[in-house]
Amino acid sequence: MAEFQGKTQALHRPDRQAGRQTVTDFAELWWKQRQGHRPSTRIRDRQALDRDVLPFFGAAQLGRLDRADVQEWVDQLAERMAPATVRRTFTVMDQLLRSAVDRGVIGITPATGVRLPRLVRHEGRFLTPAELERLADSIDPRYRAMVLVMAWATLRIGEAAGLRRVDQELEVGTIRIANNAVQVRGRVLEGPPKTKAGRRSMTLPDSIVSELRDHLVRQPGMTYVFGPSGERPLYASDFRRLSWRPAVRAADLEPLRPHDLKHTGVISPAHMPLRDMSYVA
Repeated sequence: MAEFQGKTQALHRPDRQAGRQTVTDFAELWWKQRQGHRPSTRIRDRQALDRDVLPFFGAAQLGRLDRADVQEWVDQLAERMAPATVRRTFTVMDQLLRSAVDRGVIGITPATGVRLPRLVRHEGRFLTPAELERLADSIDPRYRAMVLVMAWATLRIGEAAGLRRVDQELEVGTIRIANNAVQVRGRVLEGPPKTKAGRRSMTLPDSIVSELRDHLVRQPGMTYVFGPSGERPLYASDFRRLSWRPAVRAADLEPLRPHDLKHTGVISPAHMPLRDMSYVA
């Protein structure tokens, strides 16, 4: 098919000639008109398309695909990927095939009824105030305040990486969560949190405000709060590898993810909000 038609043709008989085009040819046309996604999602999905979808399906004719083909592909992905990654990659192929149905290229999507690997739920870890202090004492001093703020303000790693000096209102003890810095394929992409609920202000205890003030005095640069340089956002992969994992081992808290600090700030093991507990810096 030379170009997409603007009208939906799902209720019409599929175009046999159009169905003879390869998955690669259709995918490139579909990709050019795919809209409504964040830059980080678009980069991730393009990577899945190039790395996992097109090498398997690329030369196949759209009209000749069946569910067994898609199931075989999913089963192969499951041999080398985590269940959540398989599902994200499958979503890209499923969207492509649904677009082909909508445009009358095929009659039904062969992705219907495909069995996906079951997700393994990760049990969140909740630190006690004493464990949190031990972790903060063990980490590179440049990130002590970051660990404490992530826990008490319930921040994701991208929210901490994107936190800017202009987001600080320390005279009243609050910080605004208005910028997210996500690392995708070696690049950091910035933007507002995904949802309105993600854009929020958080109140910090006096002891954490004091830690943050001291950190800002020492932090070089005038744009970002955390990281080796205040002139660019923190690279999460470097933070995990060089600072987080060694500190977690030193504090005898393995296994522990940065995201577990967000869980810690929401609720403690005793089911009491951590931000309501006293903290001794």
